Amino acid sequence: MKDLAFQGKWRTYQQKILDDLTNLIGDDGLHIVAAPGSGKTVLGLEVMRRLGEPALILAPSKTIRDQWAQRLRMMFLPTNIAEPDWISHDLRAPGTVTIITYQALHAAFSGHVSEEKILSSEEEGSDQAQPAEPARQQRMEKARKSIIAKLREEKVRTLVLDEAHHLRNEWWKALTMLKEALGKPTVVALTATPPYDVDPKEWDRYQELCGPIDGEISAPELVLQGDLCPHQDYVHFSLPSTLETQKLAEFRAQIWNFIERLLKSAEFEEAILRHPWIRRPIENVEHILEMHAFSPAC
Repeated sequence: MKDLAFQGKWRTYQQKILDDLTNLIGDDGLHIVAAPGSGKTVLGLEVMRRLGEPALILAPSKTIRDQWAQRLRMMFLPTNIAEPDWISHDLRAPGTVTIITYQALHAAFSGHVSEEKILSSEEEGSDQAQPAEPARQQRMEKARKSIIAKLREEKVRTLVLDEAHHLRNEWWKALTMLKEALGKPTVVALTATPPYDVDPKEWDRYQELCGPIDGEISAPELVLQGDLCPHQDYVHFSLPSTLETQKLAEFRAQIWNFIERLLKSAEFEEAILRHPWIRRPIENVEHILEMHAFSPAC
């Protein structure tokens, strides 16, 4: 980590965050909202460098993971130097700086060899043969303990989270378990699009992981500095051809025919009336409130 030094020049809005870094970083870490194009990756790397502790960086995709590694080499190491051996992309062999995807964390915690394997198994569904539940739980527990032990051995005390709100539910669980197991590491959360539109429960979960928002780099700041071009949307309307119009009309007619048949179906009506939410709503009130789109449809 001591070999790292920023090779460029900070933009005004980046420098503002860094100048106030001591005040912004609290007990729960640092949570920055930065507009696209503001250089949040480089900013995150500088915060990691200043913290000076071994770090685990998590990205939402392999492409973005590779961008973190590329920015680290290009912007924080001397020119023409090879990637140092203390940078790792393997959670089972962490380095001073380990850069992986959220998928890879979930895969490793689940005892899978690779993130590709776990993604393919999730897509294939339950048709694939799965190990018995006790054996699967034991395998996962063993994998988690092994990984956490290696991260502790490497003295990882900084977690850098890139766009954490994109996580699937299972990935979220793995990350939460990791954070707890490392014993309150410093969390550096960076995002361009906080999940403002989610329900309160999900927003609370997001803040519990990333902490409250400490600072923001807005799009107008980028425009003011000349780093983002102001734009005006141009909309061009394209009407469907005669054949396309006919196909659309046929498709809509098929939908309405299906709805009419469904509404006249005694079997469908009976199935709805037998549904436990309709017959015993008080007993199922929690499920009804959770699935607030499905219950009114019934």
